[in-house]
Amino acid sequence: MIQVLQKAFKIIELLNPTDGISLGELSDSLNINKGTLCNILKSLTELGYVAKTRNGHYIIHPNFYNLALPYSNNNLLHKIAKRYSDMLAKGTKESGVVATLRENAIYIVAQSQFKRSLMINTEYEHLSLYHSVSGRILVSHLDDDQVQKLIAAHGYPGREWDNINDLQKLREVFAEVRRQGISIMANKREGIKAFAVPIFDTQKKICSSLGITVPGSRLEDGNEKTIIDVLMNVSEQLTQVNIKGNLTQSEWFNEKLNF
Repeated sequence: MIQVLQKAFKIIELLNPTDGISLGELSDSLNINKGTLCNILKSLTELGYVAKTRNGHYIIHPNFYNLALPYSNNNLLHKIAKRYSDMLAKGTKESGVVATLRENAIYIVAQSQFKRSLMINTEYEHLSLYHSVSGRILVSHLDDDQVQKLIAAHGYPGREWDNINDLQKLREVFAEVRRQGISIMANKREGIKAFAVPIFDTQKKICSSLGITVPGSRLEDGNEKTIIDVLMNVSEQLTQVNIKGNLTQSEWFNEKLNF
């Protein structure tokens, strides 16, 4: 191991966010001379991982803990999303998915399979931004600035969605999706129908989508309304989890969305 890195981590292990420790105490505890110690502490302070108090003591800066937040948040969101995709699968006896927007594409946070004699392959690896119910729900609820970035990066939907090739028509279609509160697509060739609804944060910003794909044969007995009702109910519960837990769009998206 590179010695300076080893020494840096030994320093960090002795620091905490509240009780400062002096240079002399660090030197005595780690058996590192003060000159070397000062250089390492200066670098860690410039990087924003260590802070120096008014009395000249050193504490760990919250930025250091923030290094682990993306993993921590991802793990938390996955657990939450999995719970509600499971709930959707159980309530509809179909397979559900929770998706969001990350890294310029649709990101599957969690999905749940309901085992039946006739099952649809719902092991999603890639969902189209424009030609999937999850994608359409997510992009239709973006704000104006995000829509402009979406167009700059991906262009207009064209043949992927109603031959939309201008901003006015795109806005009109987005507005209609928001008005309906649901995205529905039927694929007659494959005999399936897909549904997706939005999930919001406390500021009513889109966070993710809850989706389901159903064989057409299981919709013939009139249970489509039941499936939509369950979908809406579960999505509302997940929205309430966001609100109560103060989970925001930026946490679901995992970064500022810039496509």
